[in-house]
Parts: sequence; C-alpha cells; structure tokens
Amino acid sequence: MKRYAALILAMLALLLLLPGCGEPTGQAKEYMTEADAALVKVEPVYTDMVQAIVTLALDYAEGVNTEPAGVTAELDGIDRQLAETRSGTDQARREYEKIYKLNGVHDYKEYALVQEEYLDLLDATRSTVTEVKDILKASVESGQAPDINTLTRRAAYLGLISVRAGEVKIKAEQVREQRKL
Repeated sequence: MKRYAALILAMLALLLLLPGCGEPTGQAKEYMTEADAALVKVEPVYTDMVQAIVTLALDYAEGVNTEPAGVTAELDGIDRQLAETRSGTDQARREYEKIYKLNGVHDYKEYALVQEEYLDLLDATRSTVTEVKDILKASVESGQAPDINTLTRRAAYLGLISVRAGEVKIKAEQVREQRKL
C-alpha cells in the first residue's frame, strides 16, 4: 500500500512539473486571461471616447457645436467613458501585477510587462482626454473661446499615443505567440 501511495505522489509531482499543469503556470495563465478579457472589454470604449473628444473639440473650435447644453451633455458622456476606462484598465493592471508575484513564470512576466506599457499608454490617453474635456468645460462655463493651439496639440498627442499603443499591442501579441501563452 505504501508503494502505491509513493507512486501516486511521484506521479502528481511529475504532473506539477509539466508546462501549464503546475500551480504557478496555471495561475499565471488565469491572471493573464482575466487581464486580457478586461482589456478586450474596455478597448472599444477608449476608441469611442477618443473619437468623441476629438470630434467635439474640433467642432467646438470651428463653432459648429457650441450650444452649452449640447456640449455639456457630450462632456457628461465622456465622463462616463472615462470612469469605465479607468475601471477596466485598473482591473487589468491588478491581474497583470499578480503574475509578478509568481515564481517560474518568466514568459508570463515578460508578456505582463509589455501589457503594463500598453496600460500606461491607455492611462496617458485618459489623462489627455480629461485635459481636453476640462478645457472645453471651462470654455463652455466662461463663454470664452478655448485655446485652439492647446486643443490642436492635445488632439495630435492623442494620435501619437494611439500609434504607439498599436505598436505595443502588436509586440504583446508577438510575445504571446512566441512564448505560446
């Protein structure tokens, strides 16, 4: 009987050493899956939010959409998107950070590191959208024209962030494919 118990324990130990079957690897994959799911859910919100703020800023600057009630309603919608994007990226970040606490999951940590860079770019997007929103809100409330140069620079910066985020996302996909995660 003791031989069978020893044999079963030995087999279990071997199973834990197989890639994907051990606790750290399985746990890392679970964290990665949860984080990636949070990003997939929130990425379209980022796209819509950036498009909304850029369109609103350009229209407002050109005098196309200057009715305070309409602008305020659009800014309120952008506020909701800002909250949703923060929640989604915070959730993803928490899951990726859990990977760093595990041992023996170097490939997952490398992927998480690239995704952290992507999250930083999403945070920069949210910050820039907030800045543009605040400029437009102040203009609506004061009745004074916004600083067009600042709005233009911020819109251009959103474009640059978007390009860099696309590059980092491709890099993350490559790491995931190469490491078979």
